[in-house]
Amino acid sequence: MEQFIKNLARGAGAILKEGFHKELQINHKKGYWDVVTQYDLAADKYIQDRIKKKFPKHSILSEETGGSRKGQNIWVIDPLDGTRNFSRGTPLFCTIIAFIKNGKTELGAIYDPIKDELFYAQRGKGAALNGKAIDILKPDTLAHSMAGFDWHVKDTTARIRHKINNLIYNERLWYMALGSAGLDLGYLAAGRFDFGLLNGAHPWDYAAGILIAREAGAKVTDFRGHFAVWDSKQVVAASPKLHKQIMQYLK
Repeated sequence: MEQFIKNLARGAGAILKEGFHKELQINHKKGYWDVVTQYDLAADKYIQDRIKKKFPKHSILSEETGGSRKGQNIWVIDPLDGTRNFSRGTPLFCTIIAFIKNGKTELGAIYDPIKDELFYAQRGKGAALNGKAIDILKPDTLAHSMAGFDWHVKDTTARIRHKINNLIYNERLWYMALGSAGLDLGYLAAGRFDFGLLNGAHPWDYAAGILIAREAGAKVTDFRGHFAVWDSKQVVAASPKLHKQIMQYLK
């Protein structure tokens, strides 16, 4: 199963890399920035065809085609996370795949085809980047931290925006918004960010990254401090010490 999900991610990523900087057929879904290209769809088909062939009784939940959240075995996929970046020629995008069994994320893979980086985790067995074990950073204070932010304004209440603004300005926080939730959480797990703060996306954006961050040593919850699960809509991921400081702003 481990090699299967890795091969899926790399295979889909190869399709994206092949299409990067080529002429795109861009369609808008629910809004101007909610876009899909022919490469989203091609990578989605690549992944789904192989899952259906190997595991015909498993459920699939995909950004591009929807699907079911019910079932004992569920594959949650985002063939191209960061389509806006991809469509503008910005090399910050990835393929995200998670495998859920009995409500728990067992496997997660995030693949960046441009940098050829595969973030991977299996529940209870740690996280790795291209086969090498990774761990989160553990800074002492928020003032010494760099954060990865990914939030959708329309899904963020005024109350939460106020709390996040206080966090940013009171701590003089250095933060980045990559435009890819998968890379935000992968970078956190690999020690490139000190914490991640994400809000308002979908299971295919977060499921794999939550597992990878947790297996790399992060405490991962929602904004109320509850244990983050594969379909949580909010994510706070950081070392336990830093997480406690962040929650003082969010609660």
